[in-house]
Amino acid sequence: MIAADARTTDIARLCALICLCAHPGPTAADDRTLSGIVGAGNDVNVIGVEAQIPTDFRGELTDQWSWSLHWAGDLSYWWARDREASSQSLWETGLTPVLSLRTAAKAGVSYYVEAGIGLHLLSHTRLDGRELSTAFQFGELAGAGVNFGDRGQYGIGIRIQHLSNGCIKEPNYGLTAGEVRVSYRWD
Repeated sequence: MIAADARTTDIARLCALICLCAHPGPTAADDRTLSGIVGAGNDVNVIGVEAQIPTDFRGELTDQWSWSLHWAGDLSYWWARDREASSQSLWETGLTPVLSLRTAAKAGVSYYVEAGIGLHLLSHTRLDGRELSTAFQFGELAGAGVNFGDRGQYGIGIRIQHLSNGCIKEPNYGLTAGEVRVSYRWD
């Protein structure tokens, strides 16, 4: 038990160090994004909101592609499709640094792909008979989408997100959901 607690503490310290070192703070001139999320997977449904704040980490890859890093904070409600389950729902909140690759806008349209690994907390450790063991979870996401509008302020995207405790404690069933995001960006 002591070895598992030490490993958990080491992982938490490493994650905190990575987050602190990677955070240059928001830039005043860049867009912020607010998204609505709906999704489903593993016999559960998901609904939530996400706010994204840009960082100073960004650059041009070619004349057609750029990259950027932003922080994504979310709050989601997950509920079991099986209403007979003893543990029917939970709340999830997370903070994830997300790396995006984006095409240059043409006629107000740009495309992007994104990926990130972040830290999440759950309100309960059981959902739909699935034991998640710890309230602390890691989350991985990958997605793609399109922005449109005269300033590219509207967006729609798809994303796969997986939450797991990273084998901190067994059992480690995790949750995976496909999500649709509808976004609005402003400066």
